[in-house]
Amino acid sequence: MKTTAALFAAATVAGASDAADRGRHTHYVPPTPSPTPTYPKLWAQRDFAAGTVNLTFGGAPHAPGAVVATAVDGVAASAQAASATANRTSLPLAPAGSDGSVLSAALGETYGEKFLLEASGAGDEGARRYWANADAVTTPNDWFVIQDLATAELEVTLRDPYMAPQSAASRRLLELSSLSVDNQCEQGAPVQDGNACVVAVVRFKGQLLMDANVTITTWSPRAGDAQPLRASTSKYGVTIVQVPLPGSDVCAGAVAGGRGCPYFASVQHTDASTPTPTTHIATTTGVTQR
Repeated sequence: MKTTAALFAAATVAGASDAADRGRHTHYVPPTPSPTPTYPKLWAQRDFAAGTVNLTFGGAPHAPGAVVATAVDGVAASAQAASATANRTSLPLAPAGSDGSVLSAALGETYGEKFLLEASGAGDEGARRYWANADAVTTPNDWFVIQDLATAELEVTLRDPYMAPQSAASRRLLELSSLSVDNQCEQGAPVQDGNACVVAVVRFKGQLLMDANVTITTWSPRAGDAQPLRASTSKYGVTIVQVPLPGSDVCAGAVAGGRGCPYFASVQHTDASTPTPTTHIATTTGVTQR
């Protein structure tokens, strides 16, 4: 398993100049990403009451008319699950919902309370790749098991360093997030503006996504609300973002099986290192547990 220090060593070195720059300038302006086309996204959401995972395809997790089938606009979707004690397994997806606009698969109890849950798809003859996760953890350290199991080329995860029990890895994650030029919370603040402060980690092909200046967008947990909440630029793959706390107004009507407030985030990155550039779009869903 990769250590926290090994995972973020590159970000520590690369971020030194930006940290110095912020020290020289009172009002540091983070870099603005170049405008890029915005594509629909693949979303994986757990239904705690039914014990299933549901896949939808749309601009937002609750966008009206969001649909996914075995092939929608050429997007073929699949889903897999794995844990430290259970091998990776493909989940059999079947149309669900009154109009068949959701692909659903039973999770069962094979994977316990902490596991990797990945979904993927491809469109436009491979020019776009879609990735989604709905991982489950019970401690901050579980994320290092999850990321070793992950196979998605582009992934974004929201990790709560204030989730009990806190550890040295949690503290290190917070320290390294100080390299970000666009954090949404003051350093060391567990809560800000009535929202939970968590660390968004963006990885590409198993490594932190460096010098890409991608935008991390969080989305409303309310059913029927397709509006984004906030956006931050991620330069070194580690950025603090805000997500709704249980009991907050934005969580009213959001359902997460009584386990907390659901959160949603997305990121998009174009890989130009290949002869044919490929655009990767990744999403994450989970539950704020505090």
